[in-house]
Amino acid sequence: FKALEALFEVGIGSVRPRYLDHEGRFFVLDWVDAPVLSDQLGRDDHDALIFSSGQWLAQFQAATRRKSPPRTGASLHRLRIKDSGSDRVVKKVSEHLKQRVTSLVFEQVDFVRVRGDFNSGNFFQTPEGLIAFDAQRNAYGSAFQDPVRFLLSLATGRPKAAEEDRHWPGSADSDRQSFFRGYGALRGDHVPLFDLIEDWDYARRWHNLRVSDPESAMCQFLEHELEMRGLLKDKKQLSRPGRLVVQQDEGSPSWTHEAQSSRGRKNAAGIMSAIAGRYFISLKGITPATRLFEIK
Repeated sequence: FKALEALFEVGIGSVRPRYLDHEGRFFVLDWVDAPVLSDQLGRDDHDALIFSSGQWLAQFQAATRRKSPPRTGASLHRLRIKDSGSDRVVKKVSEHLKQRVTSLVFEQVDFVRVRGDFNSGNFFQTPEGLIAFDAQRNAYGSAFQDPVRFLLSLATGRPKAAEEDRHWPGSADSDRQSFFRGYGALRGDHVPLFDLIEDWDYARRWHNLRVSDPESAMCQFLEHELEMRGLLKDKKQLSRPGRLVVQQDEGSPSWTHEAQSSRGRKNAAGIMSAIAGRYFISLKGITPATRLFEIK
């Protein structure tokens, strides 16, 4: 309920929460008589709907952006890389992600409010625009957590729709292009962090399915994606999903599938947003509140 209140207070198109039971058993929201966005994908305006989602998120993040996490109120949401236990395949992916966290060096990335479960199933499509609901967290985190979650929902939603004989127009790449046209381009020096968070989210979803439904088509799809990114096999990543990127020395953004490395950067003062957990690494001048990755 508090996450929904925080979402509504931003004023960027969201359902208004009205009442919370004093024992926390239920809460009441405004009724919105409109279809859910995920049910509208696949129509003639498919690309426009995805574009609108990217726009909504860009406006939401612009309204909540700050240079440091809050000291009171909303918490800091960390991306946790858990101990993989006895599963050697999962352990391999986990170790790969840990190594990338500790080698990541980049300039400061702002903190924004994180919705959490940001996907097309958590929007109503109304004549006035998108209306968000079902905020998962009242927390701040990296600006890239919500966009990668939405892109993952598109990547998994397309094959699922095809299984149900609801074939979406275009391709997985055109879905991403539509989103980035609405959301905006990534700075070139931020791409390694964006890629890392996206790989973390794919690995999280794949791990859950590997435990609950390892023979499912979706688990196989995600496993293939991790292989293409070099997370499951000892080889260079073959390709990455496209991103709209603008380099500091270039005027206009470009669509690229190339992997970008942060190696060679030595701006230690700017290492703020992706430092590993408090038992894993410690750097002078870096406080625990600025660590977005928690390694266990």
